[in-house]
Amino acid sequence: MNYKEENKKSLKILDCTLRDGGYYNNWDFDIDLIREHIDVIRSCNIDILELGFRSLINDQYKGPLAFTRDDFLEKFDSKNLKIAVMVNIKEFENHNEIKNKINRLFPFESNNSKVDIIRLACTYEEIDIAKVVYQLLKEKGFEICINIMHGAFLDFKNLRNIANSIKKLSLSAIYLADSTGSMDSIEYNSKLKILAQETNFDIGIHAHNNLGRALDNTLSSISMGSTWLDATILGMGRGPGNTDIEELLISLTPKYREKINIIPLINHSKKWFEKLKEKHKWGKNRFYFLSAKYKIHPSFIQTMLTDSRYSTAEIIGAIDYLKNDKSRTFNSHKLLKARTFFEGKPRGQDAPKNKIKQEKILLLGNSEGILNFKDKLEEFISNENLYVIGINSKSYINQELIDARVFAHPMRLLADNNSFEFLNQLIITPYSMLPEKIKLKLKNNRVLDYGLEIERSTMESLKNYCTIPSPIALAYALATLGATDVNNIILAGFDGYPKGDIRNQEVESIFAIFKKKYEKINIYSITPTNYFNVSSKSIYGFNL
Repeated sequence: MNYKEENKKSLKILDCTLRDGGYYNNWDFDIDLIREHIDVIRSCNIDILELGFRSLINDQYKGPLAFTRDDFLEKFDSKNLKIAVMVNIKEFENHNEIKNKINRLFPFESNNSKVDIIRLACTYEEIDIAKVVYQLLKEKGFEICINIMHGAFLDFKNLRNIANSIKKLSLSAIYLADSTGSMDSIEYNSKLKILAQETNFDIGIHAHNNLGRALDNTLSSISMGSTWLDATILGMGRGPGNTDIEELLISLTPKYREKINIIPLINHSKKWFEKLKEKHKWGKNRFYFLSAKYKIHPSFIQTMLTDSRYSTAEIIGAIDYLKNDKSRTFNSHKLLKARTFFEGKPRGQDAPKNKIKQEKILLLGNSEGILNFKDKLEEFISNENLYVIGINSKSYINQELIDARVFAHPMRLLADNNSFEFLNQLIITPYSMLPEKIKLKLKNNRVLDYGLEIERSTMESLKNYCTIPSPIALAYALATLGATDVNNIILAGFDGYPKGDIRNQEVESIFAIFKKKYEKINIYSITPTNYFNVSSKSIYGFNL
């Protein structure tokens, strides 16, 4: 690679491990880790350490590096190392409050603060606000960088507009961040080049690793003229993470960093960050790859991967939903809609009581514990002549004993279609609300078309659709049966999830709401269950 030799002396490496990595642990790092991190970054001759955010938003528990206050920084020796913090410009939407907020965020002049550099993270639409914030901070004597986010969404015209708007400022650097990790080096460099040509600022790159290109994009940008390079230990950062700082230093040595001893960095990484990576599992995977392809903000993927309620099919379904929406910024409400998937008013063509006429139903769950009762359960179903409804497509008992299957999420239907396509089983699903491509998958099946809508803490069974508190098949199955004349629901295969799994709370809530709403329906489990909102009997005690 033909790096520009003139960049050799001016090249700056910025470590933002604790700031970007804080998205995984709410910026709540061990105090000894922070102290050691400062020492290691300094000993490895890394130019700048960005410790965290400086923020006024305090709406949930976050660790000290979400705020990086001056009194907290006093705990550490940061001599001979430039310290940076990041400020999100979205906090300054109200123009009348900007000066007051700046004075609260930065009460001291730079010469009385351990902060040297402030990086302003902003979108294209927030540039004018960023300029006001810049001016107030510059008056306090700080070095300022502007980090332009969502680089993949900006065309050359946008970038020239940005450059013309800020070129008279006195910035230490202007960064272009690939927030969705969507750009290859050709696209990234062409955009960085616009900023370099239109301004006299140093150029910075903050690459994300959705496509596995973060290191390559960072190294390639040097040949274009980038001199500020962001990186993190083991690539720790939001979503799939960032450029790996160990790999970056190795790649730059000896051409750009002749005397770098990375042994302390590697030891520090092994001591602290390998454990953190094992716990939080950041890094490139197929879901982040898809999010980059469709320019979806990686926080959508990170949130789903750390929430056990999302199956693989549901994550794929959410991505399919989000790609048709402008999902460049994370929004929890938008993610809920993606999990629910269905759009429009709830609707269906069938009344469940017209297709399910039995008064006693066996609802079959997906727990592998059911294998311990397979033979006895099959005998029980046959002896009692039970109508059996399976949750989704898993089958731990004879398929011929299952009369119907419930699917509340279209991607489950798409993923599992081969399992039941030619079986004579009734498919219970909101057929009228499904995408056309999934409706085609059901052309060989009998369908009970019962609509659904999601409303927290609510379960109601109407003639052609139901309202349920969570978009999962169990809630949908119970609400569907609530619209029939059933008087006994027997559960099998609902053992419960491992202790601490958030899905236990969700299921407990569903059972509690159902029992309160449908007091006349007797519901109990005949196999072991950990759910305290469900009564239990033994499969071995019947017919005594």
